[in-house]
Amino acid sequence: MLLLLVALIAITNANIFTFKDTKIVPGSYDVSYTTMFSPYDSPATGYPGHGDSIVHINVNITQDAGLPGATLDVVVVEYKNMRAYLGGENGQLCCTPEMDQLGQCHGNAVGTAIVSPGSTDTLFHARVQLGGPNNPTEFEQVYPIQQSGFYYLYLINCRSNFTGLVHVHGHAEFRNPYGWLPAAEWPFLYFFMVMLGVYMLYAVVWGVLLVVFKQDILLLQVAITVALAFSLIEGALFYLYYFLYNLYGHFIFPLYIGGIVLDTARVTVSALLVLAVAKGYLVIHEELGTKTYVRVVGAGALVYWGLSVAGGIMEALQDYTTHQIDDNHLAIIEILIKLVSFIYYIMLFHHLLKTVHSLRNTNENEKKKLYVSLLLILILTCLLAFLFQMVELIIVWDSTIEKGLWHHGWVWFAYWQVLYLAVMTALGFLLRPTANNKRFAYNQVLTEVPMERITQATAASFSVEDGEETSNALEITSPAPKAQTPSSSAKEEKQSLTSAAAAEPTSAPPQSTSSASTPTSTEEKK
Repeated sequence: MLLLLVALIAITNANIFTFKDTKIVPGSYDVSYTTMFSPYDSPATGYPGHGDSIVHINVNITQDAGLPGATLDVVVVEYKNMRAYLGGENGQLCCTPEMDQLGQCHGNAVGTAIVSPGSTDTLFHARVQLGGPNNPTEFEQVYPIQQSGFYYLYLINCRSNFTGLVHVHGHAEFRNPYGWLPAAEWPFLYFFMVMLGVYMLYAVVWGVLLVVFKQDILLLQVAITVALAFSLIEGALFYLYYFLYNLYGHFIFPLYIGGIVLDTARVTVSALLVLAVAKGYLVIHEELGTKTYVRVVGAGALVYWGLSVAGGIMEALQDYTTHQIDDNHLAIIEILIKLVSFIYYIMLFHHLLKTVHSLRNTNENEKKKLYVSLLLILILTCLLAFLFQMVELIIVWDSTIEKGLWHHGWVWFAYWQVLYLAVMTALGFLLRPTANNKRFAYNQVLTEVPMERITQATAASFSVEDGEETSNALEITSPAPKAQTPSSSAKEEKQSLTSAAAAEPTSAPPQSTSSASTPTSTEEKK
């Protein structure tokens, strides 16, 4: 249902920015931005880029009303040189009479954008003269990109002495030497191709193990199979999305959202799997917990999945469409996701430490080794995740660093994918199907009589003479006492002799009774 609703949204342009009656009020601007490789730095060339890196602007501009001589400034500038070439000393984009008197307009006329002369490698500027309300102005220009960087396209309306709006129709294309993918997102094409190949190899090995040892498959191994299936489908969707994105230059919203839904489902299922393993489900416990516990954990998983999907959709709408999303709403969703994750990690380590303690008490060494290894893996994972989040927070906090490191931006997403793969690989190795698959299965620990006592009791329960075997049922079903004093032993021997004499015929020799009772007494004394 979610994908169906998302599919109703039109395919959104990505590196092809479309202006559909874009309105620019006096004293404001419209901005688009993306990352570009120069032909000299591009990691690849070919169709549809043909080895050229260009910005192609083709727009039709009209104004509602106004004085003759109105202009619209078209500026393409690289981020690192933006402050040097665009805007005044106070950061204002448009030249005002006051700034002109102070000499802060750098030779630009009042009512136009403040653009300083700069290198044509990173700055392109055109001042388009606008006609009347019924006289649209066509503007088309191609700018070659000579330096790789983070490029902005500004359409600036600085005329403040008229009230009419400026309407822009058309498109602006940013094409890299290899195609339409932004330079910052180009690594994702190969990253997801490699990840898809790794997951396929993982699936083949795991599938072979499941077939070979299919007689003793554990429920936890089935859960790993489900998580692996999610990972395969997600990797295929994301790779297809970036492949089509590069080929056609369009952001395919339904495909991208499908990847987000599967990604969050994969993470949620995997989190539940790890929690079940940490609790000892089907390893030392036959049940996951009380009904209340299961309901609370299930509700928490649904909340986490729902928040993650909602946050992913809102970010996609904000980044790739014209929909305006309130940043406060995104911040609230992010805080709630972090809160649910924090509670999850507390539960995870609590259950894991409790399970390890329980296995130490029952001397189940094979299972204890498994859980100690799992504990070390999770501790290392949490440390790496915490350190990485600190670095990411510092970079995101300072937008200057973030845009300066645009060519490494893909690492922030890829890191979590690789970390997840490492954890799932380690978990799969620890819980892999084997011939001794039941070594981790649940087995009820019974409080039984030690084997040596059963042996003693069994040996003391039989006596053989002349091919006849007699047994005392009471001694078989009851465990032998730990120790016997000589007095109690003598009493038992006397009772045994008396009961034997009463049971035997009168013609039987008395030594047969003593021969039957004497070994018993001797064995009991031992």
